[in-house]
Amino acid sequence: MPAEAGESSISVAPASSAETPSLPPEGALSAPPRDASAPPPSGPRRVPLYLVITLAVVIVVVVAGTVAFEMTHRTGGGSSPPPIVLVVKDSLYILPAGQFAASEFTISRNATVNGTIDQTGGINLYTMTPAQVFGLSKSGSLSGYEWTTSLVRNGTVYNIDLTFGPGAWDVVFLDPSTNPSNSSSVGFLSGLYLEYT
Repeated sequence: MPAEAGESSISVAPASSAETPSLPPEGALSAPPRDASAPPPSGPRRVPLYLVITLAVVIVVVVAGTVAFEMTHRTGGGSSPPPIVLVVKDSLYILPAGQFAASEFTISRNATVNGTIDQTGGINLYTMTPAQVFGLSKSGSLSGYEWTTSLVRNGTVYNIDLTFGPGAWDVVFLDPSTNPSNSSSVGFLSGLYLEYT
């Protein structure tokens, strides 16, 4: 019907199916549509599994490292570290005439070396620096030493009790004989042990 002057006209077109929102069947539940610009829903956030595993590994490594450090660097309040074995108990050195055997070690603080030997043939016991041992091995004769016993005679049980300061050292067992048919043996009844003091 045509509009008369002064009246406005509104025309209404029938709605198309694309513009009509579909409704869920009666009785069905559905979540309201989510606006993409809206913040995410609040609530507890889940921590990614890889972060949990990484944190657990770091904690285990730190605890294990601390325990290992404490066990290897304990300096008091507990027991002393165990002796360091230089020569195993019941070892036997056979020394031809003029030959020697040496046990070398390097220490960062004062220490003692102890042990008991039983020997045949007669030996001399020396403490030397590595340079002195090198000279002995090169020339076959003593160029110097720090300390020595008198001859430890055949069949003697000898208790070794030596003190050393920081540095590199050798305990040397030498058969001083010049007769090629002679030889000596050194048996370690208790081994040879180094202990820090």
